[in-house]
Amino acid sequence: MDDFTPMFKYIEAHIEDKLDLKELSNFMGYSPYYLSRKFMSDYGMPLTGYVRIRKLQYSIKDLLADMKVIDVAMKYSFESHEGFTRSFQKLFGSSPKVIKNYLQDYSVPEVGISA
Repeated sequence: MDDFTPMFKYIEAHIEDKLDLKELSNFMGYSPYYLSRKFMSDYGMPLTGYVRIRKLQYSIKDLLADMKVIDVAMKYSFESHEGFTRSFQKLFGSSPKVIKNYLQDYSVPEVGISA
């Protein structure tokens, strides 16, 4: 079993919460420094980046359900509409509005990432 499986499940269960490194390290019983370094070593990306990607992936379902972009940003604990839109555009290459207008269906990818 992957060392991070419980944390991946925790992230999924709390995807709408403001998840930070301190909360996740407390959950895992590691120091923030150790958890951050181990995750980066195992997966090649920051843990906070992984959490942001998962939130953005989930946000597409809400956009397709006709939620306003600002409401989706707040639902997934982004600090601002602008921050959400910037992160969304960087990950998906299109703005939330474009995705909302042109994508018809979407399934959130499986949890976790390949090592």
